[in-house]
Amino acid sequence: MKHRKLGWDAYAAGDFVLARAEFLKAAWYGDKPSQGMLAEMEWKGEGADADRASAYMWADLAAQRGYVLFVAVRERYWRQLSEEEKERVAQEGARRMADYGDAVAKERLAREMRRHAWDIKRSAWTAAPPRWVVIYDEHGVPTRIEGSRYYAPAFWEPEKYQAWQDAQWKDPPKGRVDVGEIEKVPRQAGE
Repeated sequence: MKHRKLGWDAYAAGDFVLARAEFLKAAWYGDKPSQGMLAEMEWKGEGADADRASAYMWADLAAQRGYVLFVAVRERYWRQLSEEEKERVAQEGARRMADYGDAVAKERLAREMRRHAWDIKRSAWTAAPPRWVVIYDEHGVPTRIEGSRYYAPAFWEPEKYQAWQDAQWKDPPKGRVDVGEIEKVPRQAGE
């Protein structure tokens, strides 16, 4: 979450090179939203030259857990790839999956979480946790939560963290927007 947040901050500021670097750090630990952002950035050429085959490989990783949004993006990308790009995916995709897929990334994340949980516990002996922490929701919107919630054991135990992420991303809630009638606005002087 830390590197995803830093990636979103950099992306919002227009620093696409830094955003890519932070999303890549999060992707190393199997963070599917960050892998999805890397896909979008590579597809659009944000922070580096566009690379549609590589973007598809990131989208494939992001879709690994069946999150609806990322599966849809992956399938859309595949339909738009040229035959040469598809051949490159076939040659390089397994390597990317071996480096960033859940088979290795989940254990990496678990080790990192255990290490940080120990650091939190040790620092709690000498200092109180921050009162507020800013995290990003599934739409990249910053949200303030109480520090005690952020440091709750549920977010630092790998299985519980994974279940929480799955609940947020597997089948995101659907919203509805009602748009009213078109309203004619009179022009102002000088327009």
